[in-house]
Amino acid sequence: MPDLVRITVLWHRDCAEGKELAGEVFRWFRGDPNDPGEAGRGIPVQYRCSPADPPGEEAETAAARVEIAVPLVDEHMVVDPHWRRYLASVVKPRVRLLVPVALDATAYQLPFTINRLNYLRLDRAVDPDTWGWEVRARIRKERLVSLLTQVIARELLGLADAYD
Repeated sequence: MPDLVRITVLWHRDCAEGKELAGEVFRWFRGDPNDPGEAGRGIPVQYRCSPADPPGEEAETAAARVEIAVPLVDEHMVVDPHWRRYLASVVKPRVRLLVPVALDATAYQLPFTINRLNYLRLDRAVDPDTWGWEVRARIRKERLVSLLTQVIARELLGLADAYD
């Protein structure tokens, strides 16, 4: 039986914080892999740091009803032609939900099919300049899982409304 929801986190292999942010999404939605009582109980999360087949197209029977691709967009992903082609290929109406995350200002330089989407923004103009990298990294992780949870909740509510 296919999953209702599946999340795929994508980042460029040269992205300094990609692996850490992907791990945070995994722990939040799937459970802490180090806690046997929690691991594997939530939404399936997969991740990759190189472009491959679009998420959810591994096998037709394995596709979830809601495929959510979450590219963590930084300058490395923006300038990589393989990632640009890959991201353009995953934009398909109602097949999946693409939720780009802006890790820096270059994120908005992707092709129009992606650039027109509403990016999750992990930094705020009002964030203090006095924050060190550890504080900023913690806040960015918290914002990522909070904003992504809101997006997924809205999507699932939309599905529930469609069945009423």
